[in-house]
Amino acid sequence: MLEHITNYFTEAFSSPLDIVGQIFGSIATLISLVTFASVHRKRILMTKFASDVLWMFSFLLGGAWSGAVTNGVNSVRDGVFYFKKDSWKRMWFIPAGFIAFYVVSGALAWTGMISLLPMASAFIAVVGLWLTKPLYTRILYIPSALMWIVYSFYTYNIMAAVCNIFYLISIVIGLIKDHKQKKATQNKREEKLC
Repeated sequence: MLEHITNYFTEAFSSPLDIVGQIFGSIATLISLVTFASVHRKRILMTKFASDVLWMFSFLLGGAWSGAVTNGVNSVRDGVFYFKKDSWKRMWFIPAGFIAFYVVSGALAWTGMISLLPMASAFIAVVGLWLTKPLYTRILYIPSALMWIVYSFYTYNIMAAVCNIFYLISIVIGLIKDHKQKKATQNKREEKLC
């Protein structure tokens, strides 16, 4: 067992490009720590943009083309969604266009069945980030993060796997904050009625 773990880490850090990719991933992880703990949608998108750009380089340097391409498209998506206006609510073609773009870019970066994980994760994330309530964004990011964890371990991107584990923890923290905030608001309303 220990030998398998040692071999895995040796493979993950086998070249200078892999090491630089892991460094990019470390920086992206630090930025990502605050992403889903935020209750503000724009702050979530701003930190997602910064981390997605860094993840693109991290996966690119590690030779994980599907992950690199998906994160490149993710950064564009984050920028577009950051400027989303209320009047865009009925413009379903915007998230649909991103999903189509993920299909095309995923086909171009295809390296096997494992390439489906970043693409499927991106589909879920598009829907989650298109919605205006951070609660829905957090909930939809749970399966998305799980897919990235599997893909990241498969492609030896240890920091991406660690980051997505942190995403899951951050999502839970954000959900707890939402629940406490909602409960406090509800208690205040009940006190006013009494």
